[in-house]
Amino acid sequence: MTDSSSQMPCPKCGATLQIAGNTPTIHCPYCNDTVENPYYHPPQAKPARSKSSSVRPGGSGHVIRWILILLLAGLVVCVGVVVAVAPGLMSSLSSVTLVPLQIQTQGLWLPSDGAPNVIVVTWDVTKDQYALSLLDMGTHKALWSALGQKDYLRIDELATGDNLVYVTIGARLLALQMSDGKQMWEASLPDQIAGNCERCLLFENGQVVALTTDDSLDAYDAQTGRRTWGTQFEHTGYSLYSVDGAVGVTYEMKKDAGFVTAFGVFDAASGKEQTHIEPACASNKNMPPDMMGTSAEVIIDTSGKPARAYFFFGSFGACIQRWDLSSGKLEWEHVDADQSLSYYDGRVLFANGAFYFIQRDQQMDQLRSLDAATGKQMQILDKNEAQDYSLFPLLVSGQRLVVRAKRTHGSTRFELWGYDLGTGKNLWKRPILNSEPLDPPDAMAGLLDKNSPGWTYFQTSTGLWLLTFQAQPNQVNLAQVNLDTGELSGQKALSFEVTSSSDFYDLPVRLNSRDHLAWFLLLDRIYVVNPATGAFAYRWP
Repeated sequence: MTDSSSQMPCPKCGATLQIAGNTPTIHCPYCNDTVENPYYHPPQAKPARSKSSSVRPGGSGHVIRWILILLLAGLVVCVGVVVAVAPGLMSSLSSVTLVPLQIQTQGLWLPSDGAPNVIVVTWDVTKDQYALSLLDMGTHKALWSALGQKDYLRIDELATGDNLVYVTIGARLLALQMSDGKQMWEASLPDQIAGNCERCLLFENGQVVALTTDDSLDAYDAQTGRRTWGTQFEHTGYSLYSVDGAVGVTYEMKKDAGFVTAFGVFDAASGKEQTHIEPACASNKNMPPDMMGTSAEVIIDTSGKPARAYFFFGSFGACIQRWDLSSGKLEWEHVDADQSLSYYDGRVLFANGAFYFIQRDQQMDQLRSLDAATGKQMQILDKNEAQDYSLFPLLVSGQRLVVRAKRTHGSTRFELWGYDLGTGKNLWKRPILNSEPLDPPDAMAGLLDKNSPGWTYFQTSTGLWLLTFQAQPNQVNLAQVNLDTGELSGQKALSFEVTSSSDFYDLPVRLNSRDHLAWFLLLDRIYVVNPATGAFAYRWP
C-alpha cells in the first residue's frame, strides 16, 4: 500500500510531489508532466511455477520503481531496474527479463578483473520474494542474494568501500559483504535519504556519510555501523562530494533576513566543518551582491593539492569562482555583469584544464572557454554563428571540441559542430536528420518506431561514435565521426531481439560507458556495445 505522506521529486523539474493512493501515475502541477508512481503496486496473480516461465513483476505494463543498480567493474550506479528471476536463480539467469524504468546517471566505478558484475534487485519466482543480488555478466550466474523479502524491495541509495556494499532502505542503513552478501551490520538513520539530493550516501575515509530528508548529516563507522558524529543544517542540504578524505556539502543556511547557499568541507572522522564558503559576486546597477543559489553548478577538482572547488552561478550576470578548499580562500573570479550563464541542463564541460560553457547575450548563446588555473577567458567560440541555435558542449578530444546545436528558428533540427581549440574556429557542421537525441537536454520522449529513430554519442580513444537506434529493422547503427572534417566512416549495424510483434518499443536508456564500451538498457536487457569491433561485448540476460 502507498503511504499517503510519501513524497518524490519530479524527474523533469525537481519539484516535490505528494504521492497519495495506489495510482499508476502522478501529475506534476509545476511542469505539467505526468510521472509514473514509484510506489504503485498493481494487483497480480501468483505466477505459475514452471521452469520455462519468465514472469515480470507488475505485468507487462511499464511501472516506475526506484531501485539502485551498481554495475561493478567499470559500470555505473543507476536507478530503476527490476529483475524478474525464474527458478534456478543461483545457477543460471537465462530466463531473466528486465523492466526498463527510470535511470539516474550518477556514476560509481569499481575495478575488477575479467567479466563485470552487476548488483540488481531481483525477484525469485520460486520463492515469490525480492532480493538484492550480485550477478556475473559473463557467466549469467548469481554470486549471492541478500535482504530477501516478500514485499517490494526499494533501495534508495547505494555506496561501496572497504569491500562492503552500503544500502539504504527508508531510514535503514545496512552493510553487506561484497564477497558473499552477508549482512555485517544495520544502523538507523534519523530519516530517509533526501529526495532532492544528487548524491546523499558517501563512503569517505572509513566513514559512511548520509544526508537525510530532515537535513541531518550523519556519519557511521564503515566496519561497525556505530554512529560517530552528526550535525543538523538550518535549512536544506543538497549534495555530498568527496574532497580528499573529507566530505563536501552544499546546503542552505539562515543569514540576516533570508537564506544563503554555502559549501562546507567536513572532517569525515569528527564532523567538524573545516572550510566554510559562501560564494558571492559584486553586481552592477546598484543591485545587491549576486549570491550563489541552489541551481549553481559545482565542480570539485581533487587531481592536485590542495583540492579546489569551482562555482558557476549568477542571477544578474555571470559569476565563476575558484576556491582553495584547504584554506577557504578565493583564488580567482570571472564576472560578466552583462551576460547571464545559461543553465542548459547544467552543462559545464571540464577538459584539458579548461571549462567550456554557455553564456547568453541578448537571447543568443555564446560558447565560452575559461582557463581553470587562471580564470582568464582564452577565447570566445562561435560568437556570431549561434544565432537561432541553442548550444550544448559535448566533449573535447585533443584539440577538437564538439558541440550539439539545436535549431530554434523554423523546424527543429539537431546538429553536431566541430571546433579547433587552437583557433576557436568552426571546422564543420553535421546535421542529424530525422532523428532526436536520447540524451538531455531536449531528450526524445515516447517510443521508437520505424519513422522515429533516436541517437546518442559515445567517446573512445579512437574518437567519437554516433549510435542511432531504430525499429523495423530493430537495430543500432554505429558510425565514427571524423573530428577534423565531420565525415562519417565505419558504419555498422547491430540487430537486437524484440520479444513482441510490435513495430515500436521503449526508448533505450544509456547507463554509461567504461573501458571503451557503451552500456544500454533496452527491451528488458542490458546491451554492452563495443564500437571498435562492431559487436556486443555483453548481453544480459
